[in-house]
Amino acid sequence: MVSFFHSTLKHFGYLVEEFSYTVKDKRYTANPLSDGVIEFVSSKTIIEVQKDRNAFIVSLKPANEPEVSRMSLPWILEALNIKKSDSFPGEVAPEGYDKVLRENAELLRKYCLDIVQGDFSRWLDILQYFVDQSKRGYRSRTGRELPKRVHQDREDYIKSKSLS
Repeated sequence: MVSFFHSTLKHFGYLVEEFSYTVKDKRYTANPLSDGVIEFVSSKTIIEVQKDRNAFIVSLKPANEPEVSRMSLPWILEALNIKKSDSFPGEVAPEGYDKVLRENAELLRKYCLDIVQGDFSRWLDILQYFVDQSKRGYRSRTGRELPKRVHQDREDYIKSKSLS
């Protein structure tokens, strides 16, 4: 079985080879199968590949921006009308790790190359889409409004960037 670290480098390696990203290994333990985070960092973009309890999360954010500006690949693709966020697998058996990482790397390359290269011209729309869908989903499930505090930091961030 290929480790999380090696499989991630294999499939996301194009970020290093073609776009001069550097790799930060942030796995929690020395065990190559353990949970953790591997970051690909450029001067404009940070791409994080996280393994958490057999689920994989790929997220992006502009470099030098707060965590509230981070968004997961499934939500980015949904905001761009490419793929529904709920069509991504949740937990994956170890024999499926490599396949899921490959698919995520391919989706990133195919649909988010502008962001990979540091073009965040659509970023505020993507963040706003997530906030709006989150509120809409909560309202449809509960019949109530989502408490303001849930997305207040992200909405403040969007507003501050919209004004600049």
